[in-house]
Amino acid sequence: MVYAGFMSRFHTFILTLLILPQGLPATAASGPEPAEIFAVCSGRMAALATRQRAFGQPEAAEQERLRQTFDQLLEATRAAELTDVQAESWRMTGWREVATLLADSDYSTDARRAQQARATLAGRIATCRNMVL
Repeated sequence: MVYAGFMSRFHTFILTLLILPQGLPATAASGPEPAEIFAVCSGRMAALATRQRAFGQPEAAEQERLRQTFDQLLEATRAAELTDVQAESWRMTGWREVATLLADSDYSTDARRAQQARATLAGRIATCRNMVL
């Protein structure tokens, strides 16, 4: 039964990789707004927490706590003209980044690509964590 639950979550994870559009949103030359940064980090933490829960890793609770923190920061810095659709798009950008990097690190047949994915993932997560810790 545990195996069936894991496979269901794993299939959902893989389907998410296949369904989400590729590419990053364009940002202004001055860089992304705080709301965008917080939304992207929320998505990154959500994807990592999902992965960790699927593999029964206790770190998932910490990632979920960070996701909630980034959601709160997003709401606190959100401009009136920012739509829910745009905020969710930014979250999905973060989710997609992490999901793609996890897939590359786990399933790439190129050892160098897998190692690069792990290093990039660590850097992206560290960037977010360092904002709030």
